[in-house]
Amino acid sequence: MPKGKLPFNHKHKQNEEVYIFLKGKGIFTVDGNAIKVKEGTVIKVALTAIRTLENTSDELMQYICVQAKDGSLSQFGMGDGEFC
Repeated sequence: MPKGKLPFNHKHKQNEEVYIFLKGKGIFTVDGNAIKVKEGTVIKVALTAIRTLENTSDELMQYICVQAKDGSLSQFGMGDGEFC
């Protein structure tokens, strides 16, 4: 919603999150730290971090939120891939 704000702060018990902003601009607050976001911004949020989001623009904000169990990625990067 344009000029909208989540009406609550929240955190998670098991899942960390990655937010990928596709359109619009706003303020993403994590543990009291306000971060300006816009198209192309990516933010990873630890499970216990308190977060909320505000759309500061007159257009719709679009984003993708990906959740994964905290610490579930045990291996990543080039060591996890193989050529076929």
